[in-house]
Amino acid sequence: MHNRRRRLVIAGGLSLAILVFFSYAVIADAHRSGCHRWHSCPSDSGSYICGDTGRCSGCPDNNFCENRKPRVTTKTPKQSVPILPSTQTDAPKNSFQPTLKEETIFSKETKTILPKKYLEADYRDFACKQLEGNIEYALDDGSRVDCLTDQYAIEFDFAKKWAEAIGQSLYYAEKTGKQPGIILIIPTEKDMRHMEKIKKVVEAKKLNIKLWSIRPNALN
Repeated sequence: MHNRRRRLVIAGGLSLAILVFFSYAVIADAHRSGCHRWHSCPSDSGSYICGDTGRCSGCPDNNFCENRKPRVTTKTPKQSVPILPSTQTDAPKNSFQPTLKEETIFSKETKTILPKKYLEADYRDFACKQLEGNIEYALDDGSRVDCLTDQYAIEFDFAKKWAEAIGQSLYYAEKTGKQPGIILIIPTEKDMRHMEKIKKVVEAKKLNIKLWSIRPNALN
């Protein structure tokens, strides 16, 4: 009888340990696929800034969030913003003619793309300042346009997220009435293949999206 009771106690303890283990696994997975996906909690690896997508439920106060809500920025009226020199003619807003030849106006003249690491926000702050745009322009639904100029609603993304950038730029354009734009971040030479992908989609679907690219050596 004593041995039987002992076996029951051991079996119960193992069952409880297994239950606790899987509970923590589920909680951890939910955390990874939830708040990290939407940037609504601090990054464990420093790969993003909490709240940079306009979701602040788990963020401390920072440049994007205040009291767990997106900071509201006021757009300063400006004169017409001159866009940096272009090597092509922009299509009229409603013509749906694609812009296929991307501009690398944010790169210094060099054949080597330096491997130095920067955050998406570093590229955004640098390039948007060059375009005299509004950084992180807040929309009425809580989302934010990476850079809003008098002509463009611009989305910044690293090259491997090129497909996501298309959807974001089109949404921002719809909300603001501006022409969609994408500045694709090209951190290494091999990432240039993603620019070719996005150009093919823009051409095939006749999307009126303005394309740029920016590289690490522009910030050095």
